[in-house]
Amino acid sequence: MSEPRWAFIHPFQLRLQRGIEVYLWNLAAALAGLGISVDILTWDGALVIPDYAQVPGIHLHKVPEVRYFQAQLAVLFYTYWLLRGKYRHVCVHFAGYGEGPALYLARLIRRIPFSVVFHFPPSLVPHRYREFKRWKFQGSAQHLIAVSQATAREVEQWAGRTCIVIGHGVDTQRFRPDAVLRAQVRRELGLGPAVPILISVAALEERKGMQWVLRPCLRC
Repeated sequence: MSEPRWAFIHPFQLRLQRGIEVYLWNLAAALAGLGISVDILTWDGALVIPDYAQVPGIHLHKVPEVRYFQAQLAVLFYTYWLLRGKYRHVCVHFAGYGEGPALYLARLIRRIPFSVVFHFPPSLVPHRYREFKRWKFQGSAQHLIAVSQATAREVEQWAGRTCIVIGHGVDTQRFRPDAVLRAQVRRELGLGPAVPILISVAALEERKGMQWVLRPCLRC
């Protein structure tokens, strides 16, 4: 019996370094460590696979970079890879970058189980959910998965079905308390041990809600 193979379709894996891309690299590496072969179907770009994801079992399939009509070109490549790959499962995060029509066309020929992972609620990005609805992802996906309970609640109202919550994990080998380094950084910043420090690795966009953290601090 051949090894299980999964596919993740995400166009920006070699173009951006946001939370969603880091999440996918880490998830692919974890699945590969469990003996699952992972194909990442993505658009070509200038970035490279990070060191922690350079493990056996992860394979990139890159849509050639073109100046115009990148999403339309991706449909052709995604459809070919989906039909050729014989994947046990496919995960997508969007529907408007070639994923929607590619899955629709491929599933006309072969049964392809897939899930949608939602990183954002419908109220913040309604145009993305119109794309999901256009290709009937809310009904045809095997699983709807959200990274937070708040997003899951909105997805369930939108889709009329259950949405599973799988929160982001933390690699405790990479991220762990270091009292010596903490004291050193505070000295470099000229801050005492009790002064609060806020760190955000997210984009400073209104939909991220950073303003709700900062406003109470500004009143102090």
